[in-house]
Amino acid sequence: MIIILITISIYLILEIYIYFFLKKYSSIRWLITNKNTKFNYEKFYNFKKNIFNEKLGWDYKYFKKKRNFITKKGFKKSNYSKRKNDILAFGDSYTFCRQVENNKTWEEIISKKKNTFIANYGVGNYGLDQAFLKFKLVRKKRENKIIIFGFVPETICRIQSSWKNYLEFGNIHGFKPSVKLKNNSLKFNNNFLKKKFNHSQLNKLIDKIKIEDRFYKEKFLKYSFSFPFVLSFFKNLFFNLEIFKKILFSKEKKFSLIEEEIFPIVMKYNIKLSHKLYNEDYSKKLMLKLLTHITSELRKQKLECYFVIFPQLFDLKLKTRKNYQNFFKKIKSQNLIDLTSNFLKQKNISNLYTNDKYGGHLSNKGNNFVATELIKIIFKNN
Repeated sequence: MIIILITISIYLILEIYIYFFLKKYSSIRWLITNKNTKFNYEKFYNFKKNIFNEKLGWDYKYFKKKRNFITKKGFKKSNYSKRKNDILAFGDSYTFCRQVENNKTWEEIISKKKNTFIANYGVGNYGLDQAFLKFKLVRKKRENKIIIFGFVPETICRIQSSWKNYLEFGNIHGFKPSVKLKNNSLKFNNNFLKKKFNHSQLNKLIDKIKIEDRFYKEKFLKYSFSFPFVLSFFKNLFFNLEIFKKILFSKEKKFSLIEEEIFPIVMKYNIKLSHKLYNEDYSKKLMLKLLTHITSELRKQKLECYFVIFPQLFDLKLKTRKNYQNFFKKIKSQNLIDLTSNFLKQKNISNLYTNDKYGGHLSNKGNNFVATELIKIIFKNN
C-alpha cells in the first residue's frame, strides 16, 4: 500500500511540475500545448506581400526600392550573368547558398573557373518538388543545356509536407504544394493556400490539411502535450529530456535565445526522421518516382539533368545516413551526385560549414569544395 501511495505521489508531482513548466515556457514553439495555431494578421499580410507564391508556396522576389540579391529574372545576382547561360540551378538553401556572400557560392566559383554562367534559382527550405515546379515556371533559353537540382536528404520529408508547421513546428506560413503516390502514379497536389484567401480563412484551410498531411498525425500530434502530461512526456522521452534539460540549464532569459540553443536538438531529430523514411517503402517509391519523372521531363526538352545531394552537418554526424546513401547508390538511371562520401573524406569537416542556427550551411571553404567536386563530374564531358 505504501509503495502504491509513493508511486501515485511521484506521479502527481511530475504531472504538476510538467504542467507549470509548459505554462512558463509556452511560447517556445517546440513545446506544443495548444493545437490551434494563432495567426498574426500583420505577419500574414507581410508574408503574402513579400514572399508568397501560390504555385510554389514561397519564393524570393525582386524589390526595386530595397537592397536585394534577386534579379528581375528571378535568379540570384551574379558577376557573370552576361556570359552564355549554359546551366540553371534549382533547389533549397544549399543551392541558394545561404550564409555566404554572392561571389562565394559554388555557382559563382564554377562560373568563374569555367568561363560560363550558372543561374542560381535556389530558395531556402524548398523540397525537390518545389524546385522542379520552379524550373517549370522559368523561361528557358536555347543556350541552356544543363539543369542542376540541389537538395539535402531531408527533402524526402519536405516533398510530402503540405504545411511545414506539422513538420517544422512554428513554420506557420509554410503552406506548399506536395507530391503523393496514387495508384502507384505520381500526383502533384496544389498549394492549399490561394492568393485570394485572407487571414480569417486560415483555420478552415488547416482543417483540410489535417486530413491530407501525414505529419499532422505522425509528428505534430505525437510531439504535442496534453493531459496526462507525464504520458505525453514519455511518448518522446529522449527528445523531451534533451529539450527540458536545455531549457532548465540555459543561462538565457529571452525565449528567442533559448530557442536558438534548442534548435540543434530539433535539427538532429528532424534529420533522424528523414533518414528513417529512406527505409520506408512508400517514401522510397515516391522519391524514386519524382526523380524519374523530372529526368523524363527534361529529356523531352533535350536537357541534361543532374541531382546533387548536399549532406547537412547532422547527416554526417549520424550513422543512419547510410539509409539515404544506400538508396541513392541503387539508382542508376539518373545522374545522381551524392556528396556525402566526398565530405566524409575531408579532415576538417566542420570547416566546410558555417556555425549558424540552422544547423550549418556551407561556408566559403564548403562552397569551394563543392564547386571543385562538381567540376570534376559535370564538366568531365562538357
